[in-house]
Amino acid sequence: MTKIPKPPQSAAETRAILKRLERQHPGADTELHYTTPYELLVATILSAQCTDERVNQVTPALFKRYPDAKALAGATTGDLEPQIRSTGFFRAKSKSLLGMATAVWEKHGGEIPATMEALTALPGVGRKTANVVLGHALGVPGLPVDRHVLRVSNRIGIAKGDDPEIVELQLCAAMPKAKWTVTSDTLILHGRRICKPTPLCDKCAVRDECLYYSRVVSKGSRFEGKKAARYRPRRRSGPRREAQKMTREHFEKLVEDALRDIPKRFRKEMRNVAVVVEDEPSRELLDEMEMEPGDTLFGLYQGTPLPERSWAFGNNLPDRISIYQKPTEEACESDDEIRDCVAETVIHEFGHYFGMSEDEIEEIEERFWRGESVEED
Repeated sequence: MTKIPKPPQSAAETRAILKRLERQHPGADTELHYTTPYELLVATILSAQCTDERVNQVTPALFKRYPDAKALAGATTGDLEPQIRSTGFFRAKSKSLLGMATAVWEKHGGEIPATMEALTALPGVGRKTANVVLGHALGVPGLPVDRHVLRVSNRIGIAKGDDPEIVELQLCAAMPKAKWTVTSDTLILHGRRICKPTPLCDKCAVRDECLYYSRVVSKGSRFEGKKAARYRPRRRSGPRREAQKMTREHFEKLVEDALRDIPKRFRKEMRNVAVVVEDEPSRELLDEMEMEPGDTLFGLYQGTPLPERSWAFGNNLPDRISIYQKPTEEACESDDEIRDCVAETVIHEFGHYFGMSEDEIEEIEERFWRGESVEED
C-alpha cells in the first residue's frame, strides 16, 4: 500500500482552517444545476475542461430532450454532439455520456448507482466525478478533488502532493465524514474567488495560517503569471490513449488539420505568427509561470500583443505560438480530440496576439464550437 505523506498542518489545524473558510464562503455547494442524480452525473461529465456556467447554459435543453438514462442511451453521437459542442471535447464527451447512459440503463435499471465502485465502472466516470454525485445527489459522503482543491490545500498546508487521490485521503482523514462534501465545495469556491493562481491574499480568511503566504508571498515572491498561457487541469482517470508515443510527423499532421479549422481572421495572421510544435514546456518555463500541481500547459503565445506595440521600436519578440506535443497527447484520448484541443489552443493564443481579454477569447471559443461565425464585421 502506498504510504500517504503527512500534511504540514495537523488534523486539528485543518479543521480549524476549514471552519474559518466555511464562514468566508457560507452555503458552499456545487454550482452545477441539477434536480436528479442522473442530471448531476451528466452535468459533471460535461464540466470536464469547461466552466460550470457554460454547462448550465447547455443542460436545460439537453435534459428536456433526454430526461433520463433510458432516453439518453437511445441517442446517437450525431444527435448529441451538436448540443454539447460548446462545452469542448464534445466528441469524447458524447461517447462518455452515451456509454454511461447505456450502462446505467442496462446494468442498473436506469438508476444511478450509489457506490464508488459502481460509479467508476461507468464509462467516462472517474473518482472525482463519482465523489461529486455521491456527495451532492446521493447522500453518500464524498470529497471531490479538482485543481482548485489541489492548489488551495497544498498552498495552505492542509494537504501535501499533486495526486488527487492522495490529497482526498489526507483531507478525509482530517475532516469528519459528514463534512467531506462541504470541505470540497468550500475549497473550490476559495480557489475560484480568492486563492486563484494569482492569489488575493489580502482577502483571505486564513492568510495567517497559510504556508504559501508566509513562505512565498510575504517575502515578496509574488506570481505575476503570463496571460498568454493555455493550460487545463490534467486528467487522472478514465480511458487513456495507447502508451506508445505518437510520431512527430503524425502529430504535426493533426496540427495542420486543426489549423485549417480555425477562424479565417486568425488563419490570415499566420503569415505574421509562426505555429511551432515542441515536445513539452521546459521545467524552467513551468517554474517561471508557477504552474500549479496537476495543471497542463498545452500552448503558449510569445510576442508583443498588437495593441501594446510601439511601432517606433517594433516587436520585442518574434511572434510564435508553441504547441506542446507531450502534454496534449497525455490529455487527449483520440486523434479527433487532439485536433479539437490544438484548434482551441491556437484560437486562445491568437486571442492574446490580438490583445483580447479572457472574456472576449472565451466568447470566440464558444461561438466557434457552436459553429457560429467569429469573423469581424
